[in-house]
Amino acid sequence: LYYAENLYGNNELLTELIIPGGVTSIGEYAFCGCDNLTSITIPDSVTSIGHDAFYGCSNLTEIKYNATECAGFGYENYVFSNAGKNGEGITVAIGANVKNIPSDMFYPYPYSSSSAPKIVSVIFEEGSNCKRIDSNAFSYCSSLSDVYYYGSSSEWSEITVYSSGNA
Repeated sequence: LYYAENLYGNNELLTELIIPGGVTSIGEYAFCGCDNLTSITIPDSVTSIGHDAFYGCSNLTEIKYNATECAGFGYENYVFSNAGKNGEGITVAIGANVKNIPSDMFYPYPYSSSSAPKIVSVIFEEGSNCKRIDSNAFSYCSSLSDVYYYGSSSEWSEITVYSSGNA
């Protein structure tokens, strides 16, 4: 899949994308510019996401991220650049079994808050096993105002947050 732009199922334009379990890779530009998407679910089986995979999904409001072993993206990956720009913002739900949030996950291109995905909140699901937030995971996400964590404050303090100045 390359530059899907519009997704149809049973001749209807889809707004919700649930990537099936067992899928290990989301290719470069796979859903780039899919303005119709409002919700994306990434399963625990995904281990890599290609650059610009969800670039410009401007009506996105929800990302359910469950990938437990996904590699870091690298600062030139721009997976979610310009996502959610047309709406009230994106809520990112981090699945309970996610161990780390990969580096540069929401890093924008060009490198400024004007091209960053419009993330307004991050929710760590109850029973979260997240232990690490890698560098630049939320760089330039200036709309991010709320983080919800349902564990104890001591569990929260065990999460290592790496930063290179813009996290």
